[in-house]
Order: sequence, then structure tokens, then C-alpha cells
Amino acid sequence: MKIVLSLLFIFFVASPILIQAVEFNLTSCWPFTDSGTTALLNSPKKVFAHYFSLFPISIDNKVSTDDYYTNNFLKPTGEGGKHLQYGGFIRERPLPRPVRPDMSTYRDLDMQLEVTRALSLGLDGFTYDMLSSDETSDHWKRLILLMKNAPIVDSRFKIVLMPDMLAGWSNTANIADTFVPIIKKLWDSPYNGTLLRDSTGKLVLSPYRADSKTGAWWQNQITKFNQVGIQISFWPVFPDINQNYLNNYGSISVGQSEWDGNCVSTAPGFVTASNFLHNNGKKYMSPVMSQNHRPKSYKFWEANNSGAIRAMWNSAIVSGAEWIQIITWNDYSEGTELSPSTGTQFSYYDISAYYLRWYKLGQAPVINRDALYYFHRNSLSTQQPDLTKQNRTFTSGACDPVSDKVEALVFLTGAATVEIIQNGQTYSTPVNAAGITSVRTQLLAGATPRFRVIRGTNVIIDITSSFPVATSVVYQDLLYRGGGSLTCTRPSV
Repeated sequence: MKIVLSLLFIFFVASPILIQAVEFNLTSCWPFTDSGTTALLNSPKKVFAHYFSLFPISIDNKVSTDDYYTNNFLKPTGEGGKHLQYGGFIRERPLPRPVRPDMSTYRDLDMQLEVTRALSLGLDGFTYDMLSSDETSDHWKRLILLMKNAPIVDSRFKIVLMPDMLAGWSNTANIADTFVPIIKKLWDSPYNGTLLRDSTGKLVLSPYRADSKTGAWWQNQITKFNQVGIQISFWPVFPDINQNYLNNYGSISVGQSEWDGNCVSTAPGFVTASNFLHNNGKKYMSPVMSQNHRPKSYKFWEANNSGAIRAMWNSAIVSGAEWIQIITWNDYSEGTELSPSTGTQFSYYDISAYYLRWYKLGQAPVINRDALYYFHRNSLSTQQPDLTKQNRTFTSGACDPVSDKVEALVFLTGAATVEIIQNGQTYSTPVNAAGITSVRTQLLAGATPRFRVIRGTNVIIDITSSFPVATSVVYQDLLYRGGGSLTCTRPSV
């Protein structure tokens, strides 16, 4: 792994601007040669990940076995028992790091770590879900913290403001009068250089569920922005892309996006959406999602191991989408997180690195190291919960049928045989050529899956899952777990 820090001076007529730049190269972590940070950031195609401020790396800087995540979000009895009926608020957490010695700086360093991980992946920035306009709230403070700390890592890393139009602050009676002043506070911040602007200097504004307000309402807000000297590049996010949204919001939109996905079968619709917008002179921000699992709603959508996220990456690549929004970086309450975590580890993150480079650089990276990534649940969907504790069973969203499979996703330099071993039973599949292949078989209760890749007489990969499969459950947990065969030293802060 190679990290290069550099300071670049760009001179304008008035005064010099100091640019902090970092060069990450994670070739040792992946089955391909990394192109490096600068090549990725220089691509006209942009990839952002949705940042959800409820879930920072650490809430209290305590040891992970006795911190807020463990005692309140993961335990069914946490937060005064408010999550008791569905077995806890979340099913995994951000990867723990050692306790930091200085309580006054740990939040800054954690935010720098998040930006470091995002840049290492190849992200251009975060779309920040604005959940509150209250300057005393953690949500607002974490936005300012991100604006402050991102340029300490790399000033090219940007934040797209995404006001959450379903959040309480955006539905107050006086929001029509307060919306522009709220955003202007950020525009006037000493850290406003982190906010994304387009090539003409316009502030990019990408409200989530913009359809909660009319097109006329948004036109009025854009006019008000103009009056206070802020030009807006408007990228609204809708539940989907359709003619109605184009009719009502198209005249004020540079591009549009949708909060959709969840499964393999919906992914082709993103190509259709991209074509529709392009044919009407608009740009498209395509969604990419790993999975969707919401204990608080007793609901999940079938992701088919890594199938959903790979299908969505492929759709974004072939559709010609100008931008991508990864849904999400860290919303653990909906199980969509891509950020390195205790259950998914670096699995979705690492395979996304491959597709992100394909999307940004125009061709698939050459696979020059053998690697295996595994994906499976730690229980079966058919295992019934204890209904004296969990008050009702989880239901699957309208998408692909529920599937209890274990997957070995292999990146191979040549032909090989892939084995999945469970409870003494071996499922063996020949892979006849180099490339990416998904090998799946039924997940077995009581197993701790083992994965082998054999080439000729040599076992070139042999790893065992970190996650045993339960034989029974008290509370349902249908979140996919994952891991990989390659080990490396990751950038850290």
C-alpha cells in the first residue's frame, strides 16, 4: 500500500489557495492494480456515498465491548428497552478502533478516518443527509465536523448537501422562510470550501424526497438563493424517475436521482431511468445499494448475497450515468451500510472498489491476484423467532424471492475449482476461465462455511467464515455478513 501526501499551490489573481492532496494506492488489498486517488478524482464521473449522521465510528470513545453501540443499539434491552420487540436497533456496527487518548479530538480523528476510508475506496465525497437544522444537534455538529476535517485529509473530497425533506425540520410551518437561511449558514461557514460546487461555482443541492414539496416551491427557494448571492445546481432525489417528476421539476433540475434498488431484479430499471433522463436533456445519479434490512420496521429485501450490489454497479456502468450515489455509507438502522463494519467487514467495500474503477476509468480492472469474497446470513429465513419476545415476524419487501444461500464470489486469474464446505458436505464447482464468478449453494443451519479454491493440485485459497450459522433464533437477523481472502494494512488515522 502506498500513501503519498502533497501540498499543491494554485495561484489566482487575488491570493494563493492551498490544496491538501493525498494519494492512496491499495493494490495490496485487492485482486487488481489500483489506479490511485488522483486518477479516480480526475474522472468526470463522480461517486458519492450517503452519510447518515446517527452512526459515527464511535459515539462515546469507549472500549467497543462496553460502549453505546454495544449497550444501546445492538442489545435488545438497549435505550431503555425501546428496541426490545425487534431484537435491537441494528445488527452490526462500524468497525471498532482503539480508544483514542484525547476526548477533545477523537471526533475529529474519527471523521478524518471516515474520509480516509472513503477516499481509499475512490469516492469523490459524501452526500450528507441533513436530519436537523438545529445548530445544537449532533446531526448539525457532525456536518460541521465533516466540513472541517475532510480537507485536512484531502481538500478535493467534497460534501453534497442533501436536506432530508421527510425530517421534522423540513416540515415546519415556516420552512418556506427558513430553508434558505439554514443553507446559507453553511455557505457562510469558514469550512464552506468542502461543499460541492459545479464547474461554474454553483452550489450543488440534492434534497432527499424533493417531491415532498412542489416544483413551484423549489423554484421559489432557488429564486431566494439567487437573491442572497447563492447560485444553485439542483439535483433532486425522488422515489423513482418518471414523467411526472420530469414535468414538475425538470425545468429547475440539472440532474435527478432516485432512492430505489434493494434487489437484483430492479437494477435494469436504472438503465431505463438513465436513458429517459438523457433523452430529455437531464443528467442521472444512479443508486447503488448493498442490501436493505430494517429491524425497526420488521422488514428486509432479498439482496441475493452480493447479487444486488453487483447488478446495480453494472447498471450504472452501462447506463452512462454521470454520478452515482451509494446508498448508504453508514445507515445501520436500514442495513444499507458500505462502510467497513463488524458483520460485512470489508466485503461490499472491496468488491465496490473494483466496479467503481470500472465505472470511473471506463474499463474493468485486470484481475492479477486470486481472491475470494464470501456472503451469507448467520441464520435462515425459515427459522422462526420467539414470538413471546419478538412481537411479529419480519416480512420481505416486494422484490426478489427470499433465498437462503451462501456465496463464494471469486476473482480468478485462471481456471480453478471452487469449494464450499458446510457440516462436512462439500459443494464443488469448476470455473473454466479467469474473471469474476459467483458460486452459490444452500446455506446450512449449524455450519460455519469454509471456502477453498483449488488450481491443479494446489489449494490457493482456504478461508473459513467468521460467522457461524444458527440452528435456531430468538430474534430474526437476516442481514448478510461477508469477508474476504486478501489481507493487507489499510490506511488509518
